Amino acid sequence: MVYNNSADNTGTDLQLQITANVKDCQCCGAFVSVGVFQEFICHNLGADESLDPHVPVQGIHGNYYQWGRSDIVANAYTPVGDITGWNTTNAPAGAWQDATKTATDPCGCIC
Repeated sequence: MVYNNSADNTGTDLQLQITANVKDCQCCGAFVSVGVFQEFICHNLGADESLDPHVPVQGIHGNYYQWGRSDIVANAYTPVGDITGWNTTNAPAGAWQDATKTATDPCGCIC
């Protein structure tokens, strides 16, 4: 990429190397500790992505998952009460991991 270092284009042309990082989802983030920024997807899984993720409405709640499983057990519109289909068997150790996508991980996008 060639960049001129003067706003009126009378400066010096500089050649800059840039690295593009293309992602298939919109990412948001937050500081999780001093100086540590963590990226994450802006919408909950199953949320209506046409809605602003920063406005608290029912449609952005998305799906609810049982730990270690990829099946949806409820969503923002599930009636109040017991969740039908709850699996009472423990998920296998390592079913979900922080740095690696596993077969039972429902998340489709890692930022």
